[in-house]
Amino acid sequence: MVAYNYGEDLPTQCPPDDAGDGSLSDVYRLVPTPQPAEICFASKAALHEVRPTTYKCTDCEWASCSLNFSVEALLKIRGLRKRNKFVAKLDIPEKSGRHIGEDHVHFWKYQGFEISSAVTDVWEHGQ
Repeated sequence: MVAYNYGEDLPTQCPPDDAGDGSLSDVYRLVPTPQPAEICFASKAALHEVRPTTYKCTDCEWASCSLNFSVEALLKIRGLRKRNKFVAKLDIPEKSGRHIGEDHVHFWKYQGFEISSAVTDVWEHGQ
């Protein structure tokens, strides 16, 4: 397998071997501002947030940027939507990072790729 440099420090064996690096179209993330900066797409691990014991995920998933193919699914996360009043739509080009997931997507960007550059639209969700 080819070794890549990633935009964040990742745990060993991360991302998983079955993660792809194709394009991602029409993926969404809740953000706190109508002009999201790179920090809006940082992983919880990069932000040094402590993972709650009730949160079921791996260290690798905690170190990913969470994206979703469904705005409706994002808006079901009450605490998240209260802190983040805007929805960012992204179209991420291939070879920008690796990702895994069908509905909820874990994305690990490659070093040098600014995920904020992939934002194609932002709107206030009003929830």
